[in-house]
Amino acid sequence: MVKTAQEKQTGTSTQELKSVSDYMPERGFYPDLPKVKLADILGKALVIRDATIIENFESQFGIHPFAILMLEDPENGTMSTVGTSAIVVLKKVRSLLAYKFLPCMVTFSKPGAYYDMA
Repeated sequence: MVKTAQEKQTGTSTQELKSVSDYMPERGFYPDLPKVKLADILGKALVIRDATIIENFESQFGIHPFAILMLEDPENGTMSTVGTSAIVVLKKVRSLLAYKFLPCMVTFSKPGAYYDMA
């Protein structure tokens, strides 16, 4: 049996190696859940169950980061998703993900020109 250059260097055959998808399986972000608009949930106490950020989201406004949040209404257990490129919300979602603070309670607001979350 002929060994590849990688097998000679590491002693590991290519058949033993895992693929990127083994470590990071591709998944849709809850495509079956209903989608809500951020403007429709202002002032409502919700739970962020999961979140993801798409770094190079392409929209009619250009290429920019975009957050998708999986939300639960604690009053009735209804699950939904909301997407936003609001800069203040994106910054806070990045922190929540980095510090592994999910799930957590959230209330979205728009005190001025920008959406916010607390």
